Amino acid sequence: MDDIVVTARGREERLKDVPVSASVLSTKEVQLAGANIANISAVVPTLRISRGGAGTGGSVSIRGIASSIANASLEQKVALNLDGVQLGRARFIASGMFDTRNIEVLRGPQSLYFGKNATAGVLSISSADPETTAGGYVRAGYETVAHEYQFEGAYSLPVSDNLRIRLSGRYADMTKGWMVNDAPVVFQTASNTFSGVPSSRNIPQVQSTMLRGVAVYHPNDQFDAALRVTVAHQDTPHSRGEMPAQVVCAPGLANAGVTFAGAEPWDDCRLNNHTVLGVLPPEQTTNYPEAGNGTGNSSSRSTIASLTMNYRFGDLTLTSVTGLATLDYREIGDAAGSAYTYAWGGEAEDYKQYSQELRLASNFDGRLNFSVGGLVSKADKHFGGCGILLPGIAVDRGRSNSFCRDYRGGTETASVFAQGIYKLSETLTLTAGARFTHEESDGTLGNIFVNRNQALSFLLPEGRFVSNKVSFDNLSPEVTLTWRPSSDIMIYTAYRTASLAGGVSIPTTITAGFTNDNIVFQPEDAKSYEAGARFTLLDGRLTTSATAFRTDYKDLQVSALDPNTLGYILRNVGAARTDGVELAANYHATPNLRFRIDATYANARYISFPNAQCYGGQTAAQECVGTPATQDLSGKQLPRAPELVASLGVFYTRPVGDDLDLNINGNVRYNSDYNYVETNNPVGHQDAFATVDLSASLVSSVWEFGVVGRNLTNEYYGMSGIDQPRGRNGQVFAVAARPREVVFQLTRRF
Repeated sequence: MDDIVVTARGREERLKDVPVSASVLSTKEVQLAGANIANISAVVPTLRISRGGAGTGGSVSIRGIASSIANASLEQKVALNLDGVQLGRARFIASGMFDTRNIEVLRGPQSLYFGKNATAGVLSISSADPETTAGGYVRAGYETVAHEYQFEGAYSLPVSDNLRIRLSGRYADMTKGWMVNDAPVVFQTASNTFSGVPSSRNIPQVQSTMLRGVAVYHPNDQFDAALRVTVAHQDTPHSRGEMPAQVVCAPGLANAGVTFAGAEPWDDCRLNNHTVLGVLPPEQTTNYPEAGNGTGNSSSRSTIASLTMNYRFGDLTLTSVTGLATLDYREIGDAAGSAYTYAWGGEAEDYKQYSQELRLASNFDGRLNFSVGGLVSKADKHFGGCGILLPGIAVDRGRSNSFCRDYRGGTETASVFAQGIYKLSETLTLTAGARFTHEESDGTLGNIFVNRNQALSFLLPEGRFVSNKVSFDNLSPEVTLTWRPSSDIMIYTAYRTASLAGGVSIPTTITAGFTNDNIVFQPEDAKSYEAGARFTLLDGRLTTSATAFRTDYKDLQVSALDPNTLGYILRNVGAARTDGVELAANYHATPNLRFRIDATYANARYISFPNAQCYGGQTAAQECVGTPATQDLSGKQLPRAPELVASLGVFYTRPVGDDLDLNINGNVRYNSDYNYVETNNPVGHQDAFATVDLSASLVSSVWEFGVVGRNLTNEYYGMSGIDQPRGRNGQVFAVAARPREVVFQLTRRF
């Protein structure tokens, strides 16, 4: 722990000195996780990352707290920070997962240094710096289950004594995928046609390219600057996104199909490597230009750039971070998991974000130090998409789909913060600060096409738009008291607050019930109480930490599917709480053998949610009552929030030659049960499970050959899900985690 450096308080500090519950993944641990960032939860089990398609594109959870997935207007409760640029969009998550220096996971509200949207924590990714000598590495890998070819490399070049650059890249081509689309050719009664044939039954087939350039300029001890630019491209030509969904039924039940068609015996209705994603009939795609060949596809293009400059004068450091992020995302395909293509559509997102942050921090020898700073940012958002909501083919003005929607809006943010660090004594330190944020959001949404030959009166009429412009102010204070009786012991207690931004809703379906007023949602607020301790024992061979926490959330931002209109309802509701304990330990038993333990018990529950949406097929006997019918989720477990998560890691190395070491790493992760559907549909109940990761490598000063196994127990567990649109028997449309992976890797350093 003496060597682990974090930036949790806006400056580089040793992890053992920072009064924050945090985990840090090294370069090697990130390499073992691969480019799929969801794999790092094996090392940090309280962190859960769910990838998705429509809406936000995914969700990140810490201590059982996560944003809803379905509505694109929602930003993450776990803030994503890539090379100093704060990002609220989940689609950026995978952009930095190569050639990294480290990954920091900060748990609990972190508003003071990371601004808005850090109500549950922070996921911070730092790319590798250029080396002081010329050199680099190339790595080739092959994953045997999904037939994925992987290539990665980096090269550092000292241009002069003051300027160093690093170029890195990663390319991957998944040629088979890990799922099979069993969609049959079925007769579509409503349109008197037969459905199409999948362009490939093996999905997802993903091609991704990531490139990064880093330049570090350090002319003297007073000034340094670092420019980092990351570009990422990803395409899935035969499926809607890289994480295909599938229908799940209650135990013992077969797929009963949808309300207007019969059972679907070709779908086994279980979480496994088979799914049914309907393919549009050729007669439909002829007049639906966005649909392509009718199978589905997606593409993503992103750029993230940051310029960080530090100017030191005396005991003060002025830091400037300039950020730019752009995203161009397109997807289209089946949206219900049925061979009958009644819910099929796409989403397009164009996003641009600009930010400028300034920080001034002191490093005085006296009792008092401080940090002050400010941030301005601007985000422009454009969302669209065309979809099918009803069975059958009805052509209107050359189009056979049901609707096309459009959303244009933006957000402007300005915030300032100040923090003081005061040494009450040689062992006791008081830290207090606050951030004030002013934010303005606007949005205009409507349908630019509604098929007049379909029964779509529930949609907002074509050409009618609703809009609003709102502003919010928030003050988020925090205070921490730290006691260090010795260099090997730190005990702290903290009170922290944070706020998740409000704004204008971006629904997937724009229905007639939307007005200028009800498209607005309010901020979500968090207050956290935390006490923790860190100990270094056995002459530094054992480091341990323990944290107790309670965080209260009010005005929760919740999104759920209306099964009648296939639209997502976004609103503020009630309150929630997560409380529990975290334990972690690192033990170097010998110079060659290390053990790591990480465990979290988090009781994440709704405190008040009396008018929650009922799940599909829920009856009055199952407590779906009233007009309109609702259920009471007060006291229920939050979605995707297991009470107990734990991991045990073992790391062993030994020399086997003059210039050859054998490295063996193993990890077991346990998750207790949870529900992955936001309506608490019992079909979405995930039983407790455990996964096993194991890797072995032979390492010399130049070469490395390794085998990496992830999820070797081959667990198919639900990550997220919704009630299947118009499905019977409460069926769920779910996304499962990626199953077993076995990767062979060869690395050459030079």
